[in-house]
Amino acid sequence: MRTNPVIENILSRRSVRAFRDEPVAREDLEAIVACGQWAPSAMNRQEWTFVVVDDRERVARLAEVIRVALARDAYDMYGPAAS
Repeated sequence: MRTNPVIENILSRRSVRAFRDEPVAREDLEAIVACGQWAPSAMNRQEWTFVVVDDRERVARLAEVIRVALARDAYDMYGPAAS
């Protein structure tokens, strides 16, 4: 198979569901959001809106709402880091 850096990244991508208990640097968050904003979308509209929640109490409340909506016993959004 022919390869290049994009193909290598796609083939090596993994889903992470275990997180360290440390905040993500603002510079990294900004890069992640920028990449999400430029990700492909239907008809190339790129009308994305992202909200970064970095408060543990708000993350916990959001996880609780999602847990109830999904009818899951112990949903915690995989315990993401928040400062």
